[in-house]
Amino acid sequence: MKLINKPAVLVPLFWWLLAQLAGYAVGWYTGCGGGWTELCRSRWDSALYLDIAQQGHTLFECPNLPGKWCGNAGWAPLYPLLMAILGKTGLPLPVAGMAISQLFYLLLLLLSAKMIGVRDYSVKGLLGVGMAAFAPGSIYFQVIFPSSMVVFFLTLSFYMTTQQRYSIAGISAFFAVISYSIGFILIGVLGLWLIFEWLEKGVFPKKQVLLLLIPPAFGMGLWFLYDYLVTGRWDALFLIQGKYGHGLNSPLKMLGLHLDNLIKTRFTLEIWIEIQNLMITAIVLAAIVLAVMNRRSSQQRLQGIWMGLFWLFPFSVSMQVSLYRNCGTLLPGWLAFSGIRMRAALLALFILIWWPLAELFFQSRII
Repeated sequence: MKLINKPAVLVPLFWWLLAQLAGYAVGWYTGCGGGWTELCRSRWDSALYLDIAQQGHTLFECPNLPGKWCGNAGWAPLYPLLMAILGKTGLPLPVAGMAISQLFYLLLLLLSAKMIGVRDYSVKGLLGVGMAAFAPGSIYFQVIFPSSMVVFFLTLSFYMTTQQRYSIAGISAFFAVISYSIGFILIGVLGLWLIFEWLEKGVFPKKQVLLLLIPPAFGMGLWFLYDYLVTGRWDALFLIQGKYGHGLNSPLKMLGLHLDNLIKTRFTLEIWIEIQNLMITAIVLAAIVLAVMNRRSSQQRLQGIWMGLFWLFPFSVSMQVSLYRNCGTLLPGWLAFSGIRMRAALLALFILIWWPLAELFFQSRII
């Protein structure tokens, strides 16, 4: 009976179960009768993580693309490592992948409740955890993909930084950067935040620099060392990703391309991809403006920098970047919006967009 008095547990559990039902419903609606099986929960890049779990990182010259590199070393190692460990118990790797994703999804919602201070069943708390459960990109929290894991570590790092518990924040950052290929952005986010903290307070934050930046930098170094040992190239990640033609572009240029894509896809389900992209862009810009207006607020600065870098960097790299799943990294920024009306509006928008994006996933129309 004590559990009934624990809204910080029951509220996240409610939203997690609701998300499971929603995921099963959209799978059934799109004709995927497998429910929670690999048939429905494994798409495109899922195969790469399963391959890494079986044989580790690989790197080889692409047979049909002279001068280009192929293999699976362009994807982060931690998630498939955990899959491989669970697989040693006899659990099929796809089942292990789904179990890890769902566990971190639930942990993420529990952490979200802690972060926003859920102590009762108030509307404000319910809306906040609901935002986390159905945040843009959250369909990937339920499938064979490391999204829920990396977002959990990112959110823990964000929260612990705001609580000035820098040791835990740094350790979380370490795990974040080896969980997902764009986790390295966290180093830039924390570094830029520390620079603004220095400028605002006039004291160089030496301790924070050591505790916040060294662990994730070490994580990237460990990743490079692993690749060197198993592939012979420390830069295997960059060699593989290089064939996709990524590069930095003007955000305004990319905005124009996304608007053009919105027009081209107006009669298809894919239009929701661009609706989500443009909605997020507008909210991120608003968060940056609020951070500038309230620059004395340390948390507001972190929110603005976080959402700005984690969105505008991949947004500016290429039209081929899967923004519809990378946007999951913005979740700590969403939770920093505290007003009831704001949370209600965001939750309504998130749920509206969640369904068509989930349809696209189950139909293998997004990767």
